[in-house]
Amino acid sequence: MSIYDSFRRQIEEYLVAADMTASDFGRLTVGDTGFVLEVRRGRSPRLVTVDRVLTWIENNPLSKDHPQ
Repeated sequence: MSIYDSFRRQIEEYLVAADMTASDFGRLTVGDTGFVLEVRRGRSPRLVTVDRVLTWIENNPLSKDHPQ
């Protein structure tokens, strides 16, 4: 599995666990409502963007009501 496949999987798992829309996630993490759709379509973001998104996920853990 490539780093980008793993990255996409982490995004999808967070979206499901948080019951969050892809557009909200993109807006909150990188300021781009189309970000997740582009990643789903095969876009390979720069590593700095991957780091930014993963850092956001780490700093925004799900509440007890939404176990990860």
